[in-house]
Amino acid sequence: MGNDKLIRDADGTLVPQHKDATGWVETGDAYPLPVRPLVAKEAWEGNADETKTFESSRRGFNIVNDGDADLTFTINGATRRVKASESYSGAFDPFTEVSIVTTVPYRAEVLA
Repeated sequence: MGNDKLIRDADGTLVPQHKDATGWVETGDAYPLPVRPLVAKEAWEGNADETKTFESSRRGFNIVNDGDADLTFTINGATRRVKASESYSGAFDPFTEVSIVTTVPYRAEVLA
């Protein structure tokens, strides 16, 4: 069963902790921050080079390469290659622009 009492160190001082389903849990030097899941915001399809700009920051990107040749995309200055018939999904530092370089069809989605 979980720990129902606050955790104290050897001197009786309360230590950083939080309560979860098991009871009080020591968290070390800092309290945990809640994690906000990524939420789908906009999806589109294409088959040519495109730069999309968003009014507010995005934090996630998914792309499916539906073609028979590689495509690339660039977010925050980093370019990644997606091979033919493969997909990519990732979380990024906030961004407002994604550039896709392709001659093949793709499906893409941004998340925030």
